[in-house]
Amino acid sequence: MGTIPPFVFQYNMGEFVECTYHHGPSWYLTYYENPPNPYHGIIVGRYLRDMYYPYGGFYRVLCLDGECRYFAEWEIEIYNPQKS
Repeated sequence: MGTIPPFVFQYNMGEFVECTYHHGPSWYLTYYENPPNPYHGIIVGRYLRDMYYPYGGFYRVLCLDGECRYFAEWEIEIYNPQKS
């Protein structure tokens, strides 16, 4: 029997990121017509999958509006001010 490799987080604590919630198929159908407004903030927590979220790592982001929000890894990217 092989061993399961440890989970590696893609983003580090303290990184400034841009986040957008993805809501499954409904997101895919409406994204290109009405792209969602992204949230910007700093990663303040990283968590592994659990019984409520079995899909990998997720992050707690302190957004610029002062609210902490949770995002899946695929909903986050490093902020790029050059992006149009």
